[in-house]
Amino acid sequence: MAEEISLDDVLIIQRGEIDRDGLIHGVLDQGTLEWLFEFGLPAEETAWDKAALALYTIAALHPFNDGNKRTAFVVANLILQLAGWEVVVDDDEMAEFVLLVAMKRESKMQIKKWLRDYAVPLSDLG
Repeated sequence: MAEEISLDDVLIIQRGEIDRDGLIHGVLDQGTLEWLFEFGLPAEETAWDKAALALYTIAALHPFNDGNKRTAFVVANLILQLAGWEVVVDDDEMAEFVLLVAMKRESKMQIKKWLRDYAVPLSDLG
């Protein structure tokens, strides 16, 4: 990936999700977020692996007071956008899948497959 997403980017994304929906601000587990950016994402080889790990870590490990699932999807999609892909899925299907991730019913491999199934090259979106 030419560009990388940062922890600061994720905090901004999460604040935006919270502000839009009037939910509770704040980080519950800074350590989980720091691990994700210091060790987790750098260890992954592809944007698909990075996106799957970010989606799982944020949705299933709940590092924020609120907005974990929405933030997880937005972050995973941003990672893929930086690599030239966009996940295009309707809100209901996305919410249903990310809820399964949050309940730890989907593995990283299943998440990666789901992302690939719904991703299209940015060049195809015009």
